[in-house]
Amino acid sequence: MEILKVENLSKVYGTGEARVEALKQVSFSMERGEFGAVVGVSGSGKSTLLNCIGGLDEADKGKVFLSGRDLFAMGENERTIFRRQNIGFIFQSFHLIPELDVEQNIIFPPSAGLQEAGAGTGGRDFGGARS
Repeated sequence: MEILKVENLSKVYGTGEARVEALKQVSFSMERGEFGAVVGVSGSGKSTLLNCIGGLDEADKGKVFLSGRDLFAMGENERTIFRRQNIGFIFQSFHLIPELDVEQNIIFPPSAGLQEAGAGTGGRDFGGARS
């Protein structure tokens, strides 16, 4: 089953002499359970690609389908909810909460969304750090 499909993804930053084509008609797909790696030299578009696939950034052209859903056809709020429920990120700069341990930092973002919806945190305690 196809879990990810990227079609002709393009992203440009800047204009004129400062214009950089970070992504130029990138296309690929991945099946459920398949692993992949994004590799390349600094500035080759790896982070831009991952940000587009994850719905954090919109491409100038092309489409990204996750589980058959077109990310760029979603409105901002719908994409935010979809991302929170279906996509996990570990950023280069981490964006971790220092008072929480590793497990709590991983679980916290999805549980925060559930808590807003009144579903609670599944009995997990996020009140303080573990040693």
